[in-house]
Amino acid sequence: LLAERHRQLAGKADIVISEGAGGWLVPLSETENMADLAVRIGDPVILVVAMRLGCLNHALLTAESIRARGANFAGWVANRVDPEMPVFEENMESLDARLGVPRLATVPWLDEPDPERKISRAITGLNLDLVTQALARA
Repeated sequence: LLAERHRQLAGKADIVISEGAGGWLVPLSETENMADLAVRIGDPVILVVAMRLGCLNHALLTAESIRARGANFAGWVANRVDPEMPVFEENMESLDARLGVPRLATVPWLDEPDPERKISRAITGLNLDLVTQALARA
């Protein structure tokens, strides 16, 4: 059903962005998970990494699974969820070196009560040129 809805939307829009809420291997049914859906749809995959303790292991395992399933791994996004993370820059550099795909954006820590300002600050870290290039390669 989700794949069919995606096809319908894709027929009506220039671009469709599908969020894999919960993670790459989150179950969708008794027999399928988010990864199965992503592979069936065939869209490029962008990995969003919650930058906190354990993110290197989590991101590298997820990237390995994305590749193992034959999905089109287009890039990654660093999402700063812990403003106190002591090795934030070092972890981003490590992921840049190890993931083998471009970092498309860095979303800063957003301690902003105003929703419009929060969105404005979030998209400041988005490199649209890199996103366009990554999706064109996909």
